[in-house]
Amino acid sequence: MKFSFTNLACPNWNLEEIAAKAAEYGYDGIELRSHSDSTCLYPNPPLSHRKYVRDVFAKHGIEICGICAYSQFASSDEKNLEQNRQILIDDIILARDLNVPVVRSFLGENPNLTNEQVIDYAAPYLNYCADFADLLGIKVAFETHDAWCGGELMKLAFSKITSKGAAVLWDVGNNYERGESVKGFFDAVGTKCAHIHMKDLYKDKDGKTKLCLMGEGEVPVKECLEALRSIDYQGYISFEWEKRWHPDIEEPEIALPQFIEYMKNL
Repeated sequence: MKFSFTNLACPNWNLEEIAAKAAEYGYDGIELRSHSDSTCLYPNPPLSHRKYVRDVFAKHGIEICGICAYSQFASSDEKNLEQNRQILIDDIILARDLNVPVVRSFLGENPNLTNEQVIDYAAPYLNYCADFADLLGIKVAFETHDAWCGGELMKLAFSKITSKGAAVLWDVGNNYERGESVKGFFDAVGTKCAHIHMKDLYKDKDGKTKLCLMGEGEVPVKECLEALRSIDYQGYISFEWEKRWHPDIEEPEIALPQFIEYMKNL
């Protein structure tokens, strides 16, 4: 297994700082968000910026192991689905240009649609994108997020997502927060995992979820690693320290080295 972190962890760092710190702390890779609010990597950047991003990380010996796309497909509207198909295709092409093996996408949620309906409407678009990714040697990994935090839910999705280029991104914290056991998830879709998001959390006395440093919360991290080792998982475990969304949590200079030291000792 290899270790990375998402640049959610360090919203004030530029690309040079991210790459240098990843190398300094002993990480293997970095996962970059492709979003219009990001100055590091944004959708459809010019070729000059793609080359710059690739060169910065190559200089420091750090792989760009994933692109966090923000495509989501919980809609019955063909125009909306087509727009998100194009967002995902653009990020797959970006992944090709940056030599990135995995692109994250959301399935999404819609209060007006059941999960079954979402997949019925979305499957042709999802399979199209994943087939395209497969031609380029890339996986599209659909995250356990929103209405899809569970092994059986993802199993439902993959009853219609049949492309060889489609995989699961297991967000361990999301699933644990929704009350799912490691075994429950793994029995359903564990072998489909191509990427892992890892974080630790606990619930305070009011029942609110709080992020915390690794080992200080309730997520069964060791059990997760044992499950991954049981299938000889060779991909990345990416630390999703959500500093961008939660500015009050520890600074990246504290959380990032603590994570990798903790994980490598398990």
